[in-house]
Amino acid sequence: RIPSLIAVFVTIFQQAWGISSSKEMDTNNDKGFYSNVFSVYSFIAFLGGIGMCTIIKPFMDIYVRSDSYGEVWRYVPLLLSSAVFSALAAYCGSMYGALKKSMNNMLSTLSAALVNVIVNYLAIKAFGIWGAMIGTIVAYVLLAFIRIIDVKRFVDVLIDWKKLIANSCIVIMQTILISIVSVRGGFLSSGITIILFVIINRQDFIQLKQKLQRRY
Repeated sequence: RIPSLIAVFVTIFQQAWGISSSKEMDTNNDKGFYSNVFSVYSFIAFLGGIGMCTIIKPFMDIYVRSDSYGEVWRYVPLLLSSAVFSALAAYCGSMYGALKKSMNNMLSTLSAALVNVIVNYLAIKAFGIWGAMIGTIVAYVLLAFIRIIDVKRFVDVLIDWKKLIANSCIVIMQTILISIVSVRGGFLSSGITIILFVIINRQDFIQLKQKLQRRY
Protein backbone atom coordinates (compact mmCIF):
# COMPACT_ATOMS: atom_id res chain seq x y z
CA ARG A 1 0.00 0.00 0.00
CA ILE A 2 2.88 2.39 0.66
CA PRO A 3 4.12 2.44 -2.97
CA SER A 4 0.51 3.06 -3.99
CA LEU A 5 0.82 6.52 -2.38
CA ILE A 6 3.15 7.45 -5.23
CA ALA A 7 0.71 5.90 -7.68
CA VAL A 8 -2.10 8.12 -6.38
CA PHE A 9 -0.12 11.30 -7.01
CA VAL A 10 0.98 9.99 -10.40
CA THR A 11 -2.63 9.33 -11.39
CA ILE A 12 -3.63 12.86 -10.44
CA PHE A 13 -0.69 14.32 -12.36
CA GLN A 14 -1.28 12.06 -15.35
CA GLN A 15 -4.86 13.23 -15.76
CA ALA A 16 -3.85 16.89 -15.63
CA TRP A 17 -0.75 16.37 -17.75
CA GLY A 18 -2.72 14.52 -20.42
CA ILE A 19 -4.89 17.60 -20.96
CA SER A 20 -1.97 20.06 -20.85
CA SER A 21 0.22 18.05 -23.20
CA SER A 22 -2.62 17.67 -25.71
CA LYS A 23 -3.30 21.41 -25.71
CA GLU A 24 0.40 22.22 -26.12
CA MET A 25 0.72 19.65 -28.91
CA ASP A 26 -2.19 21.25 -30.76
CA THR A 27 -0.74 24.77 -30.48
CA ASN A 28 3.02 25.12 -30.96
CA ASN A 29 4.58 21.82 -29.83
CA ASP A 30 7.13 23.73 -27.73
CA LYS A 31 9.90 21.31 -26.78
CA GLY A 32 10.92 23.64 -23.94
CA PHE A 33 7.58 23.08 -22.26
CA TYR A 34 7.88 19.29 -22.31
CA SER A 35 11.54 19.40 -21.32
CA ASN A 36 10.90 21.60 -18.29
CA VAL A 37 7.97 19.52 -17.11
CA PHE A 38 9.93 16.28 -17.46
CA SER A 39 12.91 17.74 -15.60
CA VAL A 40 10.79 18.89 -12.66
CA TYR A 41 8.62 15.78 -12.68
CA SER A 42 11.52 13.32 -12.69
CA PHE A 43 13.28 15.33 -9.95
CA ILE A 44 10.19 15.14 -7.72
CA ALA A 45 9.69 11.42 -8.48
CA PHE A 46 13.27 10.52 -7.54
CA LEU A 47 13.23 12.81 -4.50
CA GLY A 48 9.99 11.26 -3.29
CA GLY A 49 11.29 7.72 -3.78
CA ILE A 50 14.55 8.41 -1.95
CA GLY A 51 12.75 10.22 0.86
CA MET A 52 10.22 7.45 1.41
CA CYS A 53 12.91 4.76 1.33
CA THR A 54 14.88 6.69 3.95
CA ILE A 55 12.02 6.77 6.46
CA ILE A 56 10.47 3.40 5.63
CA LYS A 57 11.88 1.51 8.64
CA PRO A 58 10.78 3.96 11.39
CA PHE A 59 7.49 4.46 9.58
CA MET A 60 6.80 0.73 9.46
CA ASP A 61 7.66 0.41 13.15
CA ILE A 62 4.77 2.78 13.84
CA TYR A 63 2.41 1.66 11.08
CA VAL A 64 2.84 -2.10 11.60
CA ARG A 65 3.11 -2.96 15.26
CA SER A 66 2.57 -6.70 14.94
CA ASP A 67 5.67 -8.87 15.27
CA SER A 68 4.08 -11.25 12.77
CA TYR A 69 5.23 -8.99 9.95
CA GLY A 70 8.83 -9.05 11.20
CA GLU A 71 11.15 -8.08 8.35
CA VAL A 72 8.41 -7.52 5.78
CA TRP A 73 9.40 -3.84 5.52
CA ARG A 74 12.53 -4.92 3.64
CA TYR A 75 10.41 -5.69 0.57
CA VAL A 76 8.92 -2.20 0.44
CA PRO A 77 11.98 -0.22 -0.84
CA LEU A 78 12.16 -2.25 -4.06
CA LEU A 79 8.47 -1.65 -4.64
CA LEU A 80 8.99 2.06 -3.98
CA SER A 81 11.73 2.25 -6.60
CA SER A 82 9.44 0.41 -9.00
CA ALA A 83 6.81 3.06 -8.33
CA VAL A 84 9.33 5.79 -9.21
CA PHE A 85 10.02 4.27 -12.63
CA SER A 86 6.32 3.61 -13.08
CA ALA A 87 5.82 7.35 -12.58
CA LEU A 88 8.36 8.14 -15.32
CA ALA A 89 6.63 5.66 -17.62
CA ALA A 90 3.27 7.28 -16.84
CA TYR A 91 4.61 10.67 -17.95
CA CYS A 92 5.45 9.24 -21.35
CA GLY A 93 2.17 7.34 -21.40
CA SER A 94 0.32 10.66 -21.31
CA MET A 95 2.58 11.92 -24.09
CA TYR A 96 1.49 8.97 -26.22
CA GLY A 97 -2.08 10.10 -25.71
CA ALA A 98 -1.28 13.63 -26.90
CA LEU A 99 0.65 12.23 -29.86
CA LYS A 100 -2.17 9.79 -30.68
CA LYS A 101 0.29 6.89 -30.47
CA SER A 102 -1.83 4.35 -28.63
CA MET A 103 -0.08 1.48 -30.42
CA ASN A 104 3.29 2.56 -29.01
CA ASN A 105 1.74 2.72 -25.57
CA MET A 106 0.39 -0.80 -25.92
CA LEU A 107 3.59 -2.28 -27.38
CA SER A 108 5.80 -0.79 -24.67
CA THR A 109 3.47 -2.12 -21.99
CA LEU A 110 3.38 -5.59 -23.55
CA SER A 111 7.19 -5.64 -23.83
CA ALA A 112 7.60 -4.77 -20.16
CA ALA A 113 4.92 -7.30 -19.18
CA LEU A 114 6.67 -10.05 -21.13
CA VAL A 115 10.00 -9.24 -19.46
CA ASN A 116 8.26 -9.21 -16.10
CA VAL A 117 6.84 -12.70 -16.65
CA ILE A 118 10.18 -14.12 -17.83
CA VAL A 119 12.23 -12.54 -15.04
CA ASN A 120 9.66 -13.57 -12.43
CA TYR A 121 9.68 -17.14 -13.68
CA LEU A 122 13.46 -17.37 -13.47
CA ALA A 123 14.08 -15.22 -10.39
CA ILE A 124 11.33 -16.62 -8.18
CA LYS A 125 12.78 -20.08 -8.59
CA ALA A 126 16.19 -18.81 -7.52
CA PHE A 127 15.31 -16.17 -4.92
CA GLY A 128 11.73 -16.80 -3.85
CA ILE A 129 9.74 -13.67 -3.02
CA TRP A 130 12.79 -11.53 -3.80
CA GLY A 131 12.51 -12.78 -7.35
CA ALA A 132 9.09 -11.16 -7.67
CA MET A 133 10.56 -7.87 -6.46
CA ILE A 134 13.38 -8.16 -8.99
CA GLY A 135 10.96 -8.89 -11.83
CA THR A 136 8.83 -5.89 -10.93
CA ILE A 137 11.64 -3.35 -10.81
CA VAL A 138 13.32 -4.69 -13.97
CA ALA A 139 10.03 -4.43 -15.87
CA TYR A 140 9.32 -0.84 -14.77
CA VAL A 141 12.87 0.35 -15.43
CA LEU A 142 12.63 -1.14 -18.91
CA LEU A 143 9.18 0.36 -19.50
CA ALA A 144 10.31 3.84 -18.42
CA PHE A 145 13.40 3.93 -20.62
CA ILE A 146 11.65 2.36 -23.63
CA ARG A 147 8.98 5.04 -23.50
CA ILE A 148 11.41 7.91 -22.90
CA ILE A 149 13.53 6.88 -25.89
CA ASP A 150 10.46 6.26 -28.05
CA VAL A 151 8.75 9.56 -27.20
CA LYS A 152 11.91 11.46 -28.17
CA ARG A 153 11.39 10.20 -31.72
CA PHE A 154 8.24 12.32 -31.94
CA VAL A 155 8.96 15.23 -29.57
CA ASP A 156 12.43 16.68 -29.13
CA VAL A 157 12.36 16.59 -25.33
CA LEU A 158 15.69 17.69 -23.89
CA ILE A 159 16.81 15.06 -21.39
CA ASP A 160 19.91 15.15 -19.24
CA TRP A 161 20.78 11.50 -19.73
CA LYS A 162 23.73 11.56 -17.34
CA LYS A 163 21.57 12.91 -14.54
CA LEU A 164 18.67 10.59 -15.35
CA ILE A 165 20.88 7.49 -15.33
CA ALA A 166 22.76 8.67 -12.22
CA ASN A 167 19.48 9.24 -10.34
CA SER A 168 18.20 5.85 -11.47
CA CYS A 169 21.34 4.13 -10.21
CA ILE A 170 21.17 6.00 -6.91
CA VAL A 171 17.56 5.00 -6.26
CA ILE A 172 18.18 1.36 -7.15
CA MET A 173 21.38 1.25 -5.10
CA GLN A 174 19.62 2.71 -2.07
CA THR A 175 16.69 0.30 -2.24
CA ILE A 176 18.94 -2.73 -2.59
CA LEU A 177 21.16 -1.71 0.32
CA ILE A 178 18.24 -0.87 2.61
CA SER A 179 16.67 -4.23 1.83
CA ILE A 180 19.72 -6.41 2.54
CA VAL A 181 21.92 -4.65 5.12
CA SER A 182 21.33 -3.99 8.81
CA VAL A 183 19.06 -1.16 9.93
CA ARG A 184 22.09 0.95 10.90
CA GLY A 185 23.70 0.19 7.56
CA GLY A 186 20.47 1.17 5.84
CA PHE A 187 20.48 4.60 7.46
CA LEU A 188 24.13 5.03 6.52
CA SER A 189 23.47 4.09 2.89
CA SER A 190 20.47 6.44 2.81
CA GLY A 191 22.63 9.27 4.12
CA ILE A 192 25.19 8.67 1.37
CA THR A 193 22.40 8.40 -1.20
CA ILE A 194 20.89 11.73 -0.14
CA ILE A 195 24.29 13.46 -0.34
CA LEU A 196 24.89 12.08 -3.83
CA PHE A 197 21.39 13.04 -4.94
CA VAL A 198 21.82 16.60 -3.68
CA ILE A 199 25.19 16.93 -5.46
CA ILE A 200 23.85 15.58 -8.76
CA ASN A 201 20.65 17.64 -8.60
CA ARG A 202 22.04 20.75 -6.89
CA GLN A 203 20.78 23.00 -9.69
CA ASP A 204 17.25 21.68 -9.23
CA PHE A 205 17.44 22.32 -5.49
CA ILE A 206 18.68 25.86 -6.14
CA GLN A 207 15.80 26.53 -8.53
CA LEU A 208 13.33 25.06 -6.04
CA LYS A 209 14.70 27.30 -3.29
CA GLN A 210 14.45 30.38 -5.52
CA LYS A 211 10.84 29.60 -6.44
CA LEU A 212 9.89 29.15 -2.79
CA GLN A 213 11.60 32.41 -1.85
CA ARG A 214 9.75 34.30 -4.59
CA ARG A 215 6.44 32.83 -3.47
CA TYR A 216 6.89 33.45 0.24
